[in-house]
Amino acid sequence: MNLDFHFEHHFGSAQKHVLTREEIAAVRVPVLTVHGTKDRNAPYGAGREWALSLPAARLLTVAGAGHHLWVEDAVVLPAILQFLKGGWPEAARKITSLDPSARMEPPRGRGHPSTESNARSE
Repeated sequence: MNLDFHFEHHFGSAQKHVLTREEIAAVRVPVLTVHGTKDRNAPYGAGREWALSLPAARLLTVAGAGHHLWVEDAVVLPAILQFLKGGWPEAARKITSLDPSARMEPPRGRGHPSTESNARSE
């Protein structure tokens, strides 16, 4: 099966846009990246990289989940709702390394996403 037409039709403009590291680092709005560790469409490391690259981002890791997270784990939709209401989900982490085995820092609160100091790190 050739999916080139599908990808070009649905994602063509996004695939043609290249963001520099400086442009990504300039994004200051809160970003919640939600990613499954068994996603075969987008590797888990890519989710970690987004969360590491965006200054105000956190990663919600869904262990064992694939690409349809909201179907595979009941924690996903409530976590997104909490984020949209202005708080970080309890399990969201500030990523400080691409290595998933990196030590996590202890919790520092669950404040508004725009407050950089109110998140857990890993």
